Amino acid sequence: MHQAFGLLSALQWARGLNMDFETHSKVVVYSIYRGSDGVSDFMAIIKDSRHLLIICLTNSGVKFIQRQINGVS
Repeated sequence: MHQAFGLLSALQWARGLNMDFETHSKVVVYSIYRGSDGVSDFMAIIKDSRHLLIICLTNSGVKFIQRQINGVS
């Protein structure tokens, strides 16, 4: 749920700007674009985020990026 809330906060901050957002959570991206049913804090955040993308951030998007694993080369 932290990923979803972080995304919502960024979307609210970027209202009116044209930018893309990245997250490490496939569940968040899937829920934004495919939707999910249910009543939960997570789904409330997703619905608010989707609303901001549709109404205020029409030229913006959300995409999944794979988390890089830190390691020694």
